[in-house]
Amino acid sequence: MNPVELKELYGDRLSFFGTIGVQTIMLFGSPEDVRGSMREMIEKVGGGEGFVIAPTHFVPAKVPWENVQAFFEAVEEFRYY
Repeated sequence: MNPVELKELYGDRLSFFGTIGVQTIMLFGSPEDVRGSMREMIEKVGGGEGFVIAPTHFVPAKVPWENVQAFFEAVEEFRYY
């Protein structure tokens, strides 16, 4: 499912949790990819109310620590929309 499309269709009636893929961006992306994905989701899904940015599921042990750090740094940097 595309969270941007779902936000456009149902954003006034639903809340969203997640949007950062643990089997894609977090696991195989670079820290810059994580930051870019975070920024995009905050900008496109975070407008208005009803959004908690988070990994889509628990973070597997194989996720590089640099990507976990990039996630938290991006939350601090982009948290206001």
